[in-house]
Amino acid sequence: MNILDLIITDREKVLLEDVYLDAASRTMCTQLIKEHQYIADLHQYGLPVNNKVLLHGASGCGKTMTAKALAHALNRNILILNLSSIISARIGETSQHLKQVFDKAARENAVLFLDEFDQIGKAREDDKDVGRCAAW
Repeated sequence: MNILDLIITDREKVLLEDVYLDAASRTMCTQLIKEHQYIADLHQYGLPVNNKVLLHGASGCGKTMTAKALAHALNRNILILNLSSIISARIGETSQHLKQVFDKAARENAVLFLDEFDQIGKAREDDKDVGRCAAW
């Protein structure tokens, strides 16, 4: 199985204005977009640029739609990966799969949306009876 075949490249155009967000989330998204619009200026002054967002919430709350809107606002393709599909019982294989995915996103300068992130913690919990993994 080629792990890169599991990545969905979504070309749906979603506007951030069409996504319902609370004030704090909208501010965070707007800030991220502005930082990328002025990335050269920020780098010139040695200032960091935010390139990670953790979207969380119940199923159907709009995480994927928000990620699509951010990708559209940044004029980038979005790659969607369901993490539950790449978990492997073989030692080191899951990390190899993740590396391939991150490398592809970097090569394409794309937005990478990792869906079902909680599945990583559940898989480890089920296999080794360890506690939940924290994300970022």
